[in-house]
Amino acid sequence: MKGSLKSISITCCLLLLLGIVIYIEIAAFISGPIRSYELKVQKQEIKIKETYPNISDIYRHVFQYTVYSGSIKQSIIWFNENGEVITTRKKENLSIDEVSKKAINDYQMKDFEVNLGYGYDNPVYVIVSKNREVLLDFDSLDLVYDLRKGVASEMVE
Repeated sequence: MKGSLKSISITCCLLLLLGIVIYIEIAAFISGPIRSYELKVQKQEIKIKETYPNISDIYRHVFQYTVYSGSIKQSIIWFNENGEVITTRKKENLSIDEVSKKAINDYQMKDFEVNLGYGYDNPVYVIVSKNREVLLDFDSLDLVYDLRKGVASEMVE
């Protein structure tokens, strides 16, 4: 009786230890890639800020490419993942109000946000709402892509 009580308590302790090890491994497996991804994004933003210390409003957009955009003085600059400049535009060419009107009138969007991103070959306005993302060409305001979350997308080339 004394020996079996001792072996039961040892077995319970080993099972508890096994449970703790499994929990830690699962937590590391799930959070490891997320932390690695966050670190990668942070390094890319730091590289951009080192090259352009006065840059503001950095926005990361992923469409065909991963691109960062930011404002500096009178310009908007788009960067690739390596922090290299892809293109620039003057701030005076921004048409946020016109894009907002187009989102409401042409795409019947409500509660949306307008950001800057990069489409297939050119900078774009990215209009994001809860269930839709519309990309409009920066220069012409033509539709580049219309993604309806949960619905088949409409691609324009």
